[in-house]
Amino acid sequence: MDGGSRQAERELEIDGDKIHCFSTPTRVRAEEHLEHARQQGRSDFYGWVRNGMSLFHALADVWPLYRGECQFPFSVETFPHAVACYLEGRRVARGVRARRQLLDRVLAGPISGQLGNADFVDAALCALAARAFGGQQGGPGQTYRQFGNPQEGFIVVPRGQG
Repeated sequence: MDGGSRQAERELEIDGDKIHCFSTPTRVRAEEHLEHARQQGRSDFYGWVRNGMSLFHALADVWPLYRGECQFPFSVETFPHAVACYLEGRRVARGVRARRQLLDRVLAGPISGQLGNADFVDAALCALAARAFGGQQGGPGQTYRQFGNPQEGFIVVPRGQG
C-alpha cells in the first residue's frame, strides 16, 4: 500500500452516495504522525490504525485476517459507520447518537444505553457485521457485502437495505 486510500475505502458507497472514511495510512506514516503529534503535544489521530494492526497481528496465527477465501476461523475488518449505513440502506449522519438509535432498532430493544461510550457502540455494530459474515450458510454475498481486494484487504458490512 502506498499510503493513499485502499480500494475498499474508495468502493464504500450506497446507490452512488459515497460513505466517508479516512484512508488507512501506511505503518510508517502512522508512526511519523505519532512522533509529530507527540512533539507538538497533540492527540494521536492514527492510534486506531496501530491498534488495529496490533490486534490483527496478535490474532494472525489462530485467526488470520480474511483475504477473500473462507478458511475458518479468521478475522474480518469492518467499519462502524459503513455498517450503520448499510443496515439503514442509505448514508446516515456520522455520530454516536444515530448509531445508538440504529442499534436499538436492529436489536429490538433499548440496548445502546447499556453501552458506555462510542467505542462500545461501534464494537456492537462491528459485531453485527461479523455475525452477518459468519452466518453465510447461503454462500458468500447472502448476508454481507465486501469491498476491496486480497492485496490491500477487505472491509465487510452486513447486507442490509443498501
